[in-house]
Amino acid sequence: ALSLTLHIPTTPTSAASPAMTVAVATTGGDSRRRLPHKGFALKGIALCAVVAAACHGVLRSCLLAFAVPNVQRSSLRSLLPAVLPGAALLGSADGAVGQEQQIRIGMNYKVRYTTPIGDDFFVGGGGNSLGTSKAYNPRVWYVKPGSPAWEQGLRIGDELVLAKKGTATETLISEEGFRTMQDIDKFIKDMAISRTFADFPAPVGIDLVFRLCGVVQPDDPAPDFKLPASTGGELSLKELLQGNKYLVLFFKQGSRYNGGDYAEVKAFNRAQKILAELNATLACITQDLPNVLASQAKYSKINFPLLCDYDCSVATSYGSTIDLPGLGRVTDRKTFIIGYDGKVKVSYVNVGYDSDKNRLANHVADVVRVLGGNATLAKEEIKPKPKTLGDMLDVITGVKSPGES
Repeated sequence: ALSLTLHIPTTPTSAASPAMTVAVATTGGDSRRRLPHKGFALKGIALCAVVAAACHGVLRSCLLAFAVPNVQRSSLRSLLPAVLPGAALLGSADGAVGQEQQIRIGMNYKVRYTTPIGDDFFVGGGGNSLGTSKAYNPRVWYVKPGSPAWEQGLRIGDELVLAKKGTATETLISEEGFRTMQDIDKFIKDMAISRTFADFPAPVGIDLVFRLCGVVQPDDPAPDFKLPASTGGELSLKELLQGNKYLVLFFKQGSRYNGGDYAEVKAFNRAQKILAELNATLACITQDLPNVLASQAKYSKINFPLLCDYDCSVATSYGSTIDLPGLGRVTDRKTFIIGYDGKVKVSYVNVGYDSDKNRLANHVADVVRVLGGNATLAKEEIKPKPKTLGDMLDVITGVKSPGES
């Protein structure tokens, strides 16, 4: 269940802390954003000025979206945030007025820089030559708390939709354009400091549009759940944390993914002993049914629980889903480290939907590093060993399982 509400209190708030609180409510929890805004009072003719400015902004954006090839129609969802700055026309001697608004996951919002971005955030993704798959959407891997981007609502896991510099429409870069890029972060940061772009003069700075994805952030309470397990019965978050300092909870696509999606489970299974020494336990959430998960665990000798989230409800509460053509909403590959206090410590959104064995081994090794272990030694333990003819014969004859080879 998703809600959209708007609350404007009538009593003025301190001018030193004007902020708009944006809250996203889902069935799995509540994710709040604080966005800066300029206070105003709704008075007489000034209100008419804002309405006129808003209409102008909407009309201009609509014309751009249908006239310029590389502007996506999905960007029309960002019209309201783009028009709201027109309210600055309503200068008031009465001070700032607090404002609270709830927005839905999937809506767009703007982040504006008039200075170089520096290391305020990092955007990864892209690298797809066709630029058609949403699995390659650029997304935020890191945001520095307290930075201008953070204050404007940018959070880990949100997707980059649009970039624009200056006033020329030729400086627009669309979502599909970003999917093909190899180094998106460098591109937008170079774009921000440049005084020209696409042969057009432009000031230092950049306008970015992001899509709210609702990924659970570090220090957020981990959404609770109770799911059927490959070990039999059901397991809850509380039960998984019991007696452990950390829970490494990873989401994977399951058997709907090409090849069955065994690589990540095997990589974490090889690291289970190392993680146990670091007081961490493992659990995997996927869409596969309990009987399928039980067979997978037995066949590959998986020693940690695989949990069934068939309708993606738990994955949605963690912001770990993706909508793909022909498949609809499916589980996206993300990993969360959760502390014994039930709070998220780290959110990994850069695992990669179709990561190969080597990339997955690097990811698991980084989890070990974050927990205080030796990533180099872990990587050697995790990486698949070259199979000999004897290994393959052992699998064929049933002496070894694929998970042991």
